[in-house]
Amino acid sequence: GEISGTVGKGLGITGINLKVSSSLSAGTVMYRSYVNNVGWQDYVSSGSVSGNETQGNKIGLIQIKLTEELAEKYNIYYRVHVSNIGWLDWASNDQITGSYGYNYQIEAIQVKILAKSEKSPGSTKDIYREKNFGISYSSYVQNKQWLDGVNNGEISGTVGKGLGITGIN
Repeated sequence: GEISGTVGKGLGITGINLKVSSSLSAGTVMYRSYVNNVGWQDYVSSGSVSGNETQGNKIGLIQIKLTEELAEKYNIYYRVHVSNIGWLDWASNDQITGSYGYNYQIEAIQVKILAKSEKSPGSTKDIYREKNFGISYSSYVQNKQWLDGVNNGEISGTVGKGLGITGIN
């Protein structure tokens, strides 16, 4: 439950190494990270580094899960502090948390293992942020005017009126 990393200093995490501190049950912790400008890394297990620590690219997303008896008896909760966003809510059991599309970085993380009977350590609603990608456009209809802009697959122009598009923006 302690914070690892920094908050508000603009220092992103480039690598993460997790391990279960005691032998609660058989099993281990597995995790993977999405390194900005590189992509998803393969899952690694307890004690191995996930990320891109030597090349300086920051982690933007992370997933963490337990295996075997650990997964049967416990939930693993984790939340991250993301640059320009702040703390996100608690993710659990292999959910993706962090941000995508902004090129923001995870600056800090908190991780807790709780018995299946225990409640989550806090809100679990806002665990992930994604920048919406798309395109906006408008068209100039023959002998008419510029039409209002539309987005991502919507129709711009007229249908069944015999008026061609003479310009697009």
